[in-house]
Amino acid sequence: MLWYGKNRSTPTAWKGRTMYTANFDFDTLRERYEDEHPEYAHRFDEVVRELKRFLAMPHSSSGPLAAMSHAVDGLWHEFINHTPQYARFCEDTFGRFLHHQPRSASYPVPTAAISNFYRDYPALYGETPAIWFEDIPSAHVAAVAMGQVPDDVRSLRWSGWPGW
Repeated sequence: MLWYGKNRSTPTAWKGRTMYTANFDFDTLRERYEDEHPEYAHRFDEVVRELKRFLAMPHSSSGPLAAMSHAVDGLWHEFINHTPQYARFCEDTFGRFLHHQPRSASYPVPTAAISNFYRDYPALYGETPAIWFEDIPSAHVAAVAMGQVPDDVRSLRWSGWPGW
């Protein structure tokens, strides 16, 4: 059975895969993350919780997703640098590799990834925590929370999952 795309798993299987993500031990990344991102070191547990939530979202999202938090994206980068563990996690979770793509002119991630994330997050988890708005200009937080993508937000440095 495929765990992605048009042949999504059943709700029971999806819940099992989401539980796998929720229970995955990210503590092995703590030392490197704290060295590479000392500004977020004191928030490691919060960042892990949000990365787990983000990595569970492709199970229920139909399109690309933006990782607009530099703190969370930094932990995702650290996880990807542990290539054997990340590849295994992806295989066990999705049945294939979950790509990470920094948005750039050469490799654009659709801006719909931003609105998809801010639409899907509250539907799955409730109120979107402040960590997902910290790197967005304060004048645009309300618009982004409603799924809008102002030009100033589109032009920020961000990464995401480009979709299947």
